Amino acid sequence: MKQDEEISLTFLKHPVVWAVTIARLLIALYIFINPLWGVIWSMVADWVDSQVLIHGISITRPQYHLWDKNVDWFVYVVELSVAASYGLYLPFFLLLFWRFIGQFMFLKTHKRFLFVFFPNFFEVTFLWLVLFYPARPYVWLIAFLVAKQLHEIALHLLFARNR
Repeated sequence: MKQDEEISLTFLKHPVVWAVTIARLLIALYIFINPLWGVIWSMVADWVDSQVLIHGISITRPQYHLWDKNVDWFVYVVELSVAASYGLYLPFFLLLFWRFIGQFMFLKTHKRFLFVFFPNFFEVTFLWLVLFYPARPYVWLIAFLVAKQLHEIALHLLFARNR
């Protein structure tokens, strides 16, 4: 997609889009109740929604990315709130700000390779936090971050030709 092309927003009127949006928001709120299972279900829902919206009702990938990146921010705010309750607001805010820069640049340019340079370290670090708190085995954090970087490379560079 070229930078100056407009993305049609008519898909937002589809009842399935509304249902999936409401489901994603409710699942995100569950993070307040049970951070570990909430984030796991949120990650699963993030994958399922792509299958439902792209393959189920045939919205385009640019439409999906526009919708998804915006819905993700609701999840991130909930996760940031929970991280703050652990006394870790600043490091998580900085990771979220890094994510914001990458998503902003993506939404302006539609160049997916940018996610290789701005990977979602925020979410995997949050997963690490809720898995291991109060212990902090940093070897697992490093493993999560490396795995996320490899995931972004695979998703946005190696397997991106048809996306």
